[in-house]
Amino acid sequence: MARLQSAFDIARESGALGAVTDRTLAGLRLVLSVSAFLIIVIDPYEPSRLENLTHFALVAYIVYAAAIYAFMRHRKNFPFRMMQLMTWLDVVWYSVLITLGTGTNAVFFFFYLFAIIAGSSRGGTRLGLMLTVVCTSIFFVLNVVFIQQLQLDVTRFARRTVYMGVLGYILAYWGGAEAKLRRRLTFLKEMSLIANPRLGVDRTIGQTLRRVLSHFRADYALLLIDSPGGEFDLYRVSVANAESESRPLKVRDTAGLPLMSNSDGSLGVYVERKRGWQGKVSYRVCDPRAESIRVCPYDAVMEVAERMNVRSFVTVPLRSGDRIRGRVFVGTAQHGRFDIEDATFLLQAMDQVLPFIENIRLVDRLASGAAEEERRRIARSVHDRVIQPYLGLQIGIKALQQELSRSGFPSVSASADRAVVLLDRLVGMTKEGVEELREYVNGLKNLPEGELRLSDLIRQFSTKFEDATGIHVNVVSDTCRLTMRDRLSIELFQMTTEALSNIHRHTEARVADVRLSMSDNRVELSIENESGETPRAFRPSSIVERADALGARTEILWPAGKTLVRVEVPL
Repeated sequence: MARLQSAFDIARESGALGAVTDRTLAGLRLVLSVSAFLIIVIDPYEPSRLENLTHFALVAYIVYAAAIYAFMRHRKNFPFRMMQLMTWLDVVWYSVLITLGTGTNAVFFFFYLFAIIAGSSRGGTRLGLMLTVVCTSIFFVLNVVFIQQLQLDVTRFARRTVYMGVLGYILAYWGGAEAKLRRRLTFLKEMSLIANPRLGVDRTIGQTLRRVLSHFRADYALLLIDSPGGEFDLYRVSVANAESESRPLKVRDTAGLPLMSNSDGSLGVYVERKRGWQGKVSYRVCDPRAESIRVCPYDAVMEVAERMNVRSFVTVPLRSGDRIRGRVFVGTAQHGRFDIEDATFLLQAMDQVLPFIENIRLVDRLASGAAEEERRRIARSVHDRVIQPYLGLQIGIKALQQELSRSGFPSVSASADRAVVLLDRLVGMTKEGVEELREYVNGLKNLPEGELRLSDLIRQFSTKFEDATGIHVNVVSDTCRLTMRDRLSIELFQMTTEALSNIHRHTEARVADVRLSMSDNRVELSIENESGETPRAFRPSSIVERADALGARTEILWPAGKTLVRVEVPL
């Protein structure tokens, strides 16, 4: 949950191209403060009381605004909490200025509106409305306190307060719309970067659902999509297991899955709202083609919401042209969370993602088919060109062994005995060679697949490697969730075996460290071993070539008498 909230905060703090940033607001704050000072200097009637103290406070605010602007010259945005704090500090500044000089009420009236614009454009409509309520209340109280000095009648007093509230509400809504648009643009940008053929379709869909959870701040996300063979794949992600990888469920009949029918092309929005002691429930369905919205009975969907433990959800179809390929379900335990606009945006986002998924599936099938055919070709070549000559050699050696065993020449009996012993060794060596080649061929035909984790396979290989070479291998993999169902995992496994083989053949090291880590942006594989005081520079060409084919970056470092090979694969 913390990582999802962190990802949401990052998306909220990152500015889209042309969006309002804290650097822009810092410049506007400075311009506003300087212009207010100029107005006071030009108008001799402002302020009407505590003139010197008002001037001093305004100059102090100009210095404060200039300091913020200088600090933000080479930055874009403050952290979200810092931005909130600065917005509320602006409200305090404006309240102090109005209190010191009642005659400046007309000037500093616009300062409150600036605080509302700044807060809503960065924090959304909710923060803007909070600022509107607080600023309007403070403005109302100050007008009541200084009503005699301001010489306000009831009409003017009401008009000023209503203007403040209405303009604040409009600006809060406007700024919130801009903030929402910025988050949506950032979300669409992230979705376009998720598709990665190296990771396969399962991981791409899993990352897509995690991004959806983060953007909508939801608790559950389900995706149903058809797969070859007439079945459907059901992917599930929740806040509780957002960091874990789960294999999709195979579904043959979608009739038993409520709200997940692959034949329905409409959008559905279920919302429970709190109204006093009683709650209000609504379920609306939208037809995206006819652009019509209708209210439907909610008894059946309420049962689904209770089963999923959600209070609001949206469900949209996965469309490919005129064909419905599946559905997406997003739910949260919060009341009154979603509306038709959210469902429409989710539909548009999934329309962008589905072509990526189909392309990855196509690339995956082509690559898997080509790799399978290449393995079969290599297996046939090894069987025909290597194993068969080995077998012929083994038969010839056995025949020669039998001839020497039948030899009855006493003068050569000692030599014959030695020859028989040597032939026995040759027969054993050829037998072991044939068995090893057969195991290699079987390995080509049956690569590890399924739910076997990459880290577990590396540990299994390391155990066999240590038994054969005496080199102890420490494997550290705390954050890597790759399984052997990913083509990327197979490449990383081959890089690891080649690196360990290089350590055995080219160094005297007795210990090697293999570290595998994974984040949202990259997978990092590190192999380290002792190389003595003067390590020899080298370039593992096979590892570098595999990394280049993945679009990865390879580093060879020599820290403190060690050799470190590091491969970073972008996700």
